[in-house]
Amino acid sequence: MRVMWLVFERLPHPEAVCYAAGEADVRLAEVLFQQPRIERMRYAEQLRNFLREQEGLSPFERPGVACREGDSLYRVISWRFAKWLANVLPAEGSQLEGVRGRIDDWLLSVE
Repeated sequence: MRVMWLVFERLPHPEAVCYAAGEADVRLAEVLFQQPRIERMRYAEQLRNFLREQEGLSPFERPGVACREGDSLYRVISWRFAKWLANVLPAEGSQLEGVRGRIDDWLLSVE
């Protein structure tokens, strides 16, 4: 199984997160990054609210996050992936294009 390391910031930054994403997670991120910015912002805020509710729990006790895929079905994603999405989905401009480009390159190398 191939993984793509999704990293946002570095410790000791309070929002630092690192997640080893499989192909299904990367494809979900690809779909979410294709949404208009207003939708990405709304989605990121929902994820942040859910993560805020879990702040008191240790990383090993945190439940997964229900996430709607493009076909309107839900699946559970890791809280680390949810945290990465919450921080990166609001990106715009060259930062957004950079993330999209890396995701596209990784997906092309899988096929």
